Amino acid sequence: MKLNKVFTKEHLPFVGFRQAASELLDRLQARHPVEQWMLIRLESDQTTVLDLRGTDPFIELGQTQAYQDTLLQRILQHGLPLLDTNIAADSILNEATAVRDHGAVAYLCAPLLSSKREPMGWLIGLSRFPREDFSQSNLDILMLYTRVLATFLEHELTAVENARRLERAENEAMRDGLTHLYNRRGWERFIAKEDVRSSLYGGATGVIIVDVDNLKVVNDTEGHAAGDAMLRSVAQVLEKSLRTTDIIARIGGDEFGILAINATQDELLMLSRRIQKALDNAELSASVGSCSGNSRRPLHQTINTADGRMYENKRQRKLAVHGSCTVSGLN
Repeated sequence: MKLNKVFTKEHLPFVGFRQAASELLDRLQARHPVEQWMLIRLESDQTTVLDLRGTDPFIELGQTQAYQDTLLQRILQHGLPLLDTNIAADSILNEATAVRDHGAVAYLCAPLLSSKREPMGWLIGLSRFPREDFSQSNLDILMLYTRVLATFLEHELTAVENARRLERAENEAMRDGLTHLYNRRGWERFIAKEDVRSSLYGGATGVIIVDVDNLKVVNDTEGHAAGDAMLRSVAQVLEKSLRTTDIIARIGGDEFGILAINATQDELLMLSRRIQKALDNAELSASVGSCSGNSRRPLHQTINTADGRMYENKRQRKLAVHGSCTVSGLN
């Protein structure tokens, strides 16, 4: 008998981290049916639900949350067991969102640890009812699962970072001749790549849109050379304000776009404010708008929101010139 007649698809290697996780979640739910089994990704102090199974899920697929508010953070911070069959009424876990807002009373979980012993994510089962079947032997199996998943994930995340470096080198031809930033074509290519990565591994890529004020007036009154010099100055200020992981492009005549890779909402807000302050200090007038990313939402939607906030910021800045109060577009 030929071997290919003996083996089925269940014997074949996993094609990657997400397929391995999906099949492991299927097995966990079949063995221990609970309201919610989740694969959670931790990135930049923010968690994202990448996949889930359950009889009555109460936390949504793709939902993001600050790590400090999670059950997982409290378990690690206080050195608590990785399983609890019935959380006590006076437990320090009661302020975790899963317990306080969703009524979870039992959990079984294990971290996906990197080779540096840093958590990259979790597998966790949550139940609204006491679970005497959550045992040490169950936890031992779960920890074996997470070691396998962590191996996949760390390998693939390393490949992602290598791919980003290669893409930056390959996209050197997609530079704007005036500012030497990426041009619109390069911008669109990065967006497509980051959309795929976000859907696979979570992480929030925020967007900042910067639009130079009164460029047409400068071109008309001082000449295009002055306008070009102003655009180059804005580009230099923006580049100096960014993190090494961020991507910046000139996406229009007087408009710049920034992809803040794996930035939480707080990090994006700080970055936006730093940009606005640096522009003001350089006496360069520009309007800024930002929007946090989400693995459930394509980046073009995030860009549209940031663009709308930039135009609102521009409108408020014009009102401020005439004595009205201003409202920031740095959301």
